[in-house]
Amino acid sequence: MKKLTIIASAVLLSLGINSSAIAKDGTYVASEVGRNGSIKVQVVIKDSKIASVKVLDWSETHPVADQTKTELIPEIVKYQTTNVNNISGATLSSFAIKGAVNKCLKEAGLDVKNFSKATPKPAMHNETITENVDVVIVGGGGAGLSAAVTAGKAGKKVVLVEKNGFIGGNTSVSGGCFNVANVHQENITMTEGQKKIVEGILAEKVLNPLHEELLNKVKKQWEEYKASGSDKLFDSPELHALQTWKSGDKKANLELVYTLTQNVRPMMEELASMGVNWNGKANQFVGALWPRTQRATNFKSGVGYVDTFLEYIKAKKLPVQIITATAANDLIIKDGRVAGVLAKNKNGTRYVLNAKDGVLLATGGFSANVKMR
Repeated sequence: MKKLTIIASAVLLSLGINSSAIAKDGTYVASEVGRNGSIKVQVVIKDSKIASVKVLDWSETHPVADQTKTELIPEIVKYQTTNVNNISGATLSSFAIKGAVNKCLKEAGLDVKNFSKATPKPAMHNETITENVDVVIVGGGGAGLSAAVTAGKAGKKVVLVEKNGFIGGNTSVSGGCFNVANVHQENITMTEGQKKIVEGILAEKVLNPLHEELLNKVKKQWEEYKASGSDKLFDSPELHALQTWKSGDKKANLELVYTLTQNVRPMMEELASMGVNWNGKANQFVGALWPRTQRATNFKSGVGYVDTFLEYIKAKKLPVQIITATAANDLIIKDGRVAGVLAKNKNGTRYVLNAKDGVLLATGGFSANVKMR
C-alpha cells in the first residue's frame, strides 16, 4: 500500500497536479488554546480555498480580543493565508485562531505552506483632519470614558483618541472590583486583627498637614465607634484614604487620594443610574486592604464598566466622538496653555484636535512598562 501511495504521488507530480487539487471541500472544526481557554474555529473549504472562518466558541476577553473576529479573520479569508498580523493586545488569541485554521487546512488535505504567504502592506493615507471641539481626551480606558461621559453630559463636544484598536484599556482586563467605604458592610463583623490595623494607622508619625487632619478625623470616628459598643466593621472615607496612601508607600498626592475616597460613593450611585446592578454585599477581594469591595451582578469584570459607558454615550446621544487606533504624538501649545492634541492613526491619517476648554490625559495604564514607570 505504501509503495502504491508513493507511485500515485509521483504520477500526480509528473502531471503537474498540486496536492490541493485532491483536497476535500467541506466544513472543518478545530480548536487551539488561546488566552483564557480553548478557541473552537469552523473553516469552510470550497474549491481548495478558504471560503469562510468562524469562531464557534471561546472565552477570550471582550473587547480586547474582538478584533481577531473583525480584522484578523477577514484578512485570512481575503488573502488566503494564516500569515496575517496578530492583533495588538490579543496575541495569544490571534495565534490560537491561526493555529486552528491550519489544523482545518491539514484535515481538508491542503498544504499549509500554500496558505502562509505574507499579506500586502496596508495602504497608507496622507491626509490631515482638523477637529475643533471643547475637550480632547487621550486614552479610552475607564478614566477617559468616565471623563467623556461627564463632559458630554455637560454639553461639551468631545473627541477621545485611543492608540489601541479597541476601547477599554486596562479597565477592560481588570477584575471589576470597586472599593468604597460605608456601603453594603452591615453584615461584616470587626475582627481583632482589623482593630489592630486601625490602631497601627492612628499611631503613625504625622508627615503633612492633611495627614494630620485625616488622622484626627479617624481618631474621633474610632473613639465614637468604640463608645457605641458596635461589633460591625469600622470604616470611613478617611480611613480608606489613609490605607490607600500607605499602600503606595505614601508617595502619592494625599489630597488626590482623599478626593478619590470622598467621591467614590457618589460615583457608585451614578454608575447604578447608568445601568450597573450592584450585588449589595461588600467583600474583600485579592489586593484589597479592607472589606469594602463591591461587585456588579450584570457583569464579571472591568469590561462591564466600559460597556456601560459606551452604551450610555450611545443611548443618550452624547456629543462624544471616539477615534481608535490613533496615538497622540504631541500637545498643541498656544499662549502658554495646552490647546489641543496632534495625533496619528495607524493608517497614516493625521489629526489636529483643537480643544477650546482643555485636554485631559487619561493614559495611566502603563504599569507593565518598566521604562515608563
